[in-house]
Amino acid sequence: MEEQDLVDPTSLSFPSFNEAKHNVLCSELKQLYVAVTRTRQRLWICENVEELCRPMFDYWMKKGLVQVRQLDDSFAQEMQVASSAEEWRLRGIKLYREYNYEMAKMCFGRAGDTYWERRSKASGLRATAAHKRHSNPEAANKILREAAKIFEAIGMADSAAQCFSELGEYERAGRLYLEKCGETELKRAGECFSLAGCYKLSADVYARGFFFADCLKVCTKGKLFDMGFQYIKDWKQLATKDFGVVIMGNEIDKIELEFLESCADQNNLSTMKNYLKAAQRHQSVGGEIICARKILDYHLHSKTSKYVWEDNFVSNLIKHSEQKIATNQISLETLVCFWNFWKDKIGNIIEYLRCPETQAVKEYEDFCLIYFGVRKQFHNDKAIYLLLDPEADWVRQLDSRFVHRNGKLVSINFYQFVSTARSYWCSELLSVGMKVLGSVEALYYFSLNHFLSIFCQSISLTHIYEVAMSLLESKDLDLRDHDNKTLWRYVELSTNIFGYIFPLDWQISLAENMFSLRRTEVMKNLLKQVIHQNISSTGRLTYGQIGRVVMVILGLGKLDNDLLKEIFDRFNGIHENSSWKTFIQTVCVDMGSKFPLGTVPNNSSESPRVVSLLLTLKEALLNTYRADWMNEEDYMSPGCFLHLVEHLLMLASCFQGYFITSKSSFAEWFIYQEGDTSPDSTSVAEVQPLLGNIYDFVVYEVVMPLINDKEDTMKWIEMSRINAKDYYPLLVLRLVAIVCLAHLNHGNYSDLLVDLLHRSYIIEQLPSDFYDVLGRRLDHFNNVNVIAEAFKKINNPLVIVSLGKNCSQFLCPDAIFVDMTVKQCREDIARVLFPTRVKALQGQTGIIQVETTNSCSEVLSSGNDDQEGCELVPSNFVLNNMNGSKLPMNCSYFWEMLEALKSLENGRDPNSFLPDAQLIKVGVDKSILLVNESLQNTVYLDGENLLQEVACILDELKLLSAALDVSEPELEKNMSTIGELSKRLLSRWPNVEPILSQQFLQQGINILVETSETRSTSVVDQDNEDKTNSSADHKGKSKALEADFVSAANCKTSQKTRGKRNNSKKKKIGKGGRKKR
Repeated sequence: MEEQDLVDPTSLSFPSFNEAKHNVLCSELKQLYVAVTRTRQRLWICENVEELCRPMFDYWMKKGLVQVRQLDDSFAQEMQVASSAEEWRLRGIKLYREYNYEMAKMCFGRAGDTYWERRSKASGLRATAAHKRHSNPEAANKILREAAKIFEAIGMADSAAQCFSELGEYERAGRLYLEKCGETELKRAGECFSLAGCYKLSADVYARGFFFADCLKVCTKGKLFDMGFQYIKDWKQLATKDFGVVIMGNEIDKIELEFLESCADQNNLSTMKNYLKAAQRHQSVGGEIICARKILDYHLHSKTSKYVWEDNFVSNLIKHSEQKIATNQISLETLVCFWNFWKDKIGNIIEYLRCPETQAVKEYEDFCLIYFGVRKQFHNDKAIYLLLDPEADWVRQLDSRFVHRNGKLVSINFYQFVSTARSYWCSELLSVGMKVLGSVEALYYFSLNHFLSIFCQSISLTHIYEVAMSLLESKDLDLRDHDNKTLWRYVELSTNIFGYIFPLDWQISLAENMFSLRRTEVMKNLLKQVIHQNISSTGRLTYGQIGRVVMVILGLGKLDNDLLKEIFDRFNGIHENSSWKTFIQTVCVDMGSKFPLGTVPNNSSESPRVVSLLLTLKEALLNTYRADWMNEEDYMSPGCFLHLVEHLLMLASCFQGYFITSKSSFAEWFIYQEGDTSPDSTSVAEVQPLLGNIYDFVVYEVVMPLINDKEDTMKWIEMSRINAKDYYPLLVLRLVAIVCLAHLNHGNYSDLLVDLLHRSYIIEQLPSDFYDVLGRRLDHFNNVNVIAEAFKKINNPLVIVSLGKNCSQFLCPDAIFVDMTVKQCREDIARVLFPTRVKALQGQTGIIQVETTNSCSEVLSSGNDDQEGCELVPSNFVLNNMNGSKLPMNCSYFWEMLEALKSLENGRDPNSFLPDAQLIKVGVDKSILLVNESLQNTVYLDGENLLQEVACILDELKLLSAALDVSEPELEKNMSTIGELSKRLLSRWPNVEPILSQQFLQQGINILVETSETRSTSVVDQDNEDKTNSSADHKGKSKALEADFVSAANCKTSQKTRGKRNNSKKKKIGKGGRKKR
């Protein structure tokens, strides 16, 4: 500055620099430096106070670097520079890229570019919305929606879709991607549709873009199982034609397995069931196996308390399981059902792998390849198996000598793969089977500890046996010694079923569920296992073992020859119990005949065989009873012994052409009757003395000593490891019941019964209801009604079984009648033993309701989906006078109804009858009650022939009711039977019309049917009579209406058989059969 004479010589001093004092000056200088160095054309410095700009301004002036101008109009005009539209546009683009959307919008406006102007505005709105997202979401959404609409209007579909996606309008966003953005944005479109819940559309979009994994994930998420399976099929077919898909072949296999596993890996049982159904529809073996296994695992990992217990016998496991799983419930039955389903599928795979080269079951091979991650290829016409995952667990177990490596490729040969796969599935089958057994065992002990019903405990043991034996009998499993012992332990546990099938309380066997369970093939096999268990021991057979074996034999009926031979050989080797040896030999001969065990042949030539059976059983029981039981290690229990005594009594009673027994004994006898259940039993005069001896043996040598010597009886009970205090009353009741049955079948023990019922120590052991009936009618033991009423009080009603002889003298309202001479279905007799109320479907068709003024009122309402329903009568019912609202139950209606049913025999279209079957049955059932009451009011029945005629009508009405009380498929088969029965009833009309017309008229019954149109009420009006006022010798009308007296037949009977039966009845009544009153 001195060289240029810029320094003022009068002012050379200057203050020293102080940062605190001069920091503002430093800042100003820095800003000045930036302004000077960054200026491109002209730099304008505005200064209001001239003194403050010195000495820097003076320095610039002397150097000639600055000019001084005044701020006026001329200066402003000089500064203005005109810009072109292109310059404005370029400036706008620069500002847009710098995210200065507002200024960019202004520049584009000056440039006249509306597209960029609207784009800048939309981008600015989007930025503003993002800024306000957290502080004011509602305003932000409004601003963002405006931006989206602008983007969509100017053709920026991508940005518009992003905005709509941010707004949560995924479907709109997806459609923009799909319709406006082309193939490049298919993945984004699929994502948006998936987020919108449009899974089907999303899957279609993904499939269109060959996004295999995403497509199947959406199918899983949307539960589109059928669609997923179809895509897999399509892709596999396409892989053989399209090179772009061929190169993804390995990926498709992997994705397919992931899809199968992910679909099955659901927490919702109902969803898993739907997936299983889809797999079955598309014949996907892999889908079925994996899904069934997932459902099975769900059962195995659930606590026992989560299981729902069924107290009814489930005959259709598949249908039951579908219904339970649909409501996300599990039960013992669903566990067993899905175990069986999965086991069968694995068994098919193992069978295929046994000889794969000889079988053309491609789906099993495909599944194994996918499951194990193996790719099958051919090299020089030889199949090699490439391992997609060489580090898999199953690969590590392979012998390294059979694993071939070629760089990164690892392969094995055909036989190695088949052997490994088969070994794996066998191991898996055994492992899962053991887990299932563990779960079922836990459920059994749960039912035991929580005191669930006998049926629940029994069904658990049955399934334990079923599962264990399926593994033991499998030809594919190579069981180790440990596994074999474990499975036989489960089988041994299942043989505890003996105590449930033959319980201490003999009334338990009356449960319908137990009756149904005993008729199953699994239960038959389990009881055979009980026989094996008792005869497999070495050494002398104990009385306890003998008793258990004989009880099961007599309960099973027919045995296979191998088991018969095993039993025969085992008993043939005993010497201490020769009487049982003789009995077993007789039984084995009887089993080999064409007659079921316990039935009587219809010719005298066969009588010695049956007599031998009776004699040997009596002799064996006598020797057992007289044995030194105090010193026996395992003596026959009282329950076992009395069970055999009751069987002896029933066999002896068969000779008279009929027998009277208890419901429990008849059910035991009937359960395993095979083949013809209606033999003609002929009375054999030569065996009458023998029968008397058997009755006396039962009563005087068994029953009375047990009753008289209470101390000895109690010791016997205690030695059998039974609680004597609880069991003794049951034993006394059973003994008294045996005397009652012996009296009804033989007729010589009324005095003994009177004597027993006068003993206080016996009375105190009997149920009060039972004793009250017998005690107040000690002089009427010859009347079957008295004993029948007493047995009904203990819920074990009498069963009168006709084997060919007329049993009309035993007609009574409290007994069940079964005619074994009529050809019939087993289910019909079961239905008689365990009658169920008629149920009608409720809903659109309406309700059938039947009411009476006495205690027998009954409402017929709908059941669940399992039950077979019936349709209400339409207005065009076959009986034209019904009109769909009122059905007068008068005598005219009764016979018109029979006329309509008779037409079925003449070829009437059964379809016109089926919808009304259950309503007709209601009328038939009410007619049964009225006819039954006619029998009680003997004042109307003058003469024995008329009594027999009314009794026959009652019998045939019961047959008709049973024929109507079946499901629709069975009903169609019964049409001819229904027509024939109606014809027979009509033939009796002339003889009984006056009596029944008067009876119908007195009762004045009306049945009103409520339909969805009429809303009528169904009522049956009858005279109300107080039951408590009935005397000991006379039972009122209301009592008669409580009858369970039902006949058991509904299958078609030949005219010849019916003729014989009617003729037989007339002849026997003419001879004067014994009547017990």
